Amino acid sequence: MCLVFVWRAPAPDEVCEEWEHELAKRYRLVIASNRDEILSRPADRLGRWRDNEKVVGGRDISGGGTWLGMSDGGRWSCILNVREPEQAPPDAPSRGALCANFLLGESTPEEAARAAVRDGAQYAGFNAVFGSSEDAWHACNRGGGVAEMPRGISVITNAAPGLDAAWSTAERGRARFAEALRDAADDALVEALFDVLADGTKLPLSPTRMPPSVEDRLCYVCVPPVEVSSNKFWGTRTHTVFLVRADGSVTAVERSRLPGESDVREEFSIF
Repeated sequence: MCLVFVWRAPAPDEVCEEWEHELAKRYRLVIASNRDEILSRPADRLGRWRDNEKVVGGRDISGGGTWLGMSDGGRWSCILNVREPEQAPPDAPSRGALCANFLLGESTPEEAARAAVRDGAQYAGFNAVFGSSEDAWHACNRGGGVAEMPRGISVITNAAPGLDAAWSTAERGRARFAEALRDAADDALVEALFDVLADGTKLPLSPTRMPPSVEDRLCYVCVPPVEVSSNKFWGTRTHTVFLVRADGSVTAVERSRLPGESDVREEFSIF
């Protein structure tokens, strides 16, 4: 059901650990994300969108939206499901369109978050993040409302709400994400973050309303393939990293867990 780690550089006078101020000399934003999905669901891989090259990200072919993307202007957005037993409303619109519309639009992160919650009843459960170079806002349509995200490390899960929820996957991942940011040299940071995302350690069950037999198959940072119906498998499909440097240059890399797919990489600038 996806897991996203975000680090936003602290303000110069902000109280935080010294390594974060040192990291802020080189980076302003780091995102590391796992996409969990039906492995056979059609999707475009990370890259410039064919119908609008201002956006870099993956693309869901069925719904036309995205689970994670960034625009040339520095707007970024991601969305995760809420883990719940209820089915989506009939004819529910694509949740990924919330991200796509923000990336292509002009609303502020706060405006996008408030609009997503205002219109949230028509969607299946979601945790969405809308960000810019100035701020970032979280929105959850399952009782979470909206919240401005703090600088430093945030973790978004499939909880309701999913911002910094006390799930075992989030707590283990947060510690390893911080370690990678603190210790990895610049040329090794992407691989260090991929190592965090590929963690296959089985963890205690998260507190959800799903049956324990279902939750038991999902309690991993990197979810192994699970057969959900005849010859249809679900699990962690891609790992994605965005590194936004202090000078505005960006490296985006996606690593697929599907056989035969190699890494894809984009280099661009948000200025």
